[in-house]
Amino acid sequence: MNLKNFLVAGALLAGALFYSGCVTNTQTAGSPVQRLVFTGVSSEKKFALKEFNPDLPSDWSGYKYLVIEMRTSTPQRFSICMKFAWIPPGEFTMGTPGNNTYEKPHRVKLTKGFHMGIHPVTQAQWQAVMGNNPSRFKGDDLPVEMVSWTECVAFCEKLGKGDGKQYRLPTEAEWEYACRAGSQSTYYFGDDPKLLGDYAWFNGNANGNTHPVGQKKANAWGLFDMHGNVCQWCEDWYDANYYSNSPTDHPVNTTAATGRVLRGGSWGFSAGDARSAYRYDLTPDFRVSSIGFRVVVLSAP
Repeated sequence: MNLKNFLVAGALLAGALFYSGCVTNTQTAGSPVQRLVFTGVSSEKKFALKEFNPDLPSDWSGYKYLVIEMRTSTPQRFSICMKFAWIPPGEFTMGTPGNNTYEKPHRVKLTKGFHMGIHPVTQAQWQAVMGNNPSRFKGDDLPVEMVSWTECVAFCEKLGKGDGKQYRLPTEAEWEYACRAGSQSTYYFGDDPKLLGDYAWFNGNANGNTHPVGQKKANAWGLFDMHGNVCQWCEDWYDANYYSNSPTDHPVNTTAATGRVLRGGSWGFSAGDARSAYRYDLTPDFRVSSIGFRVVVLSAP
């Protein structure tokens, strides 16, 4: 395989060594999709590069980062690199104590791990897949915004046609579980809102606009921009009372309602509205410059 623009970068996060990389291939239209995976060897602080082939193991749960390079074989092909962090299965208390019933604490169990985009989808990624850029604030590394829930679902469906996998928005439970990364505090870094500026772009430091993704500190599972920059669409329909009757295992509200769930803070939100448990909703066709999304991939290559 002829490769160019090879880049490998390592970062030490929460005591674990993470490696990420992007590869641009030079294959012509009609060639098979190519995938590369980088794996970290934390004990020796080395990296191993494995070209994807059928002999690689089927269990990908030990890989900290999954890097997927896709090229369609149609004349309208696109090439895109997205980075995903492995989110392990587990249990957690979803919600937060208080008087608002729509955040009522309850136990949730996710028996299957998944890969989640390490940051919101960028404008360059959206442009590569959808062929347009609806964002108010322009910049390749800025999160795409002014995108409706319906349009984000269309992005995931089109992305999947590039390599045959299933991409979707995270469920509300998956989003909060991934955001908390094992924490039960107000934010994934603790309870002090004075520290939020180190981890998120919000109305106290964003100056009224979005910022390039991945600039603030990540959580323990390597996810950036969970508490700020742009709010993020989730798969669920919104129900203020859903927490009172939702199932323990893999909850997702599929009952049609007025709005779809949104999670995470944004450049226009206060520190109080950037909490891990904060939830609200908007109609699926709503667009605003403070809303974007990130994706989940259901199966590794």
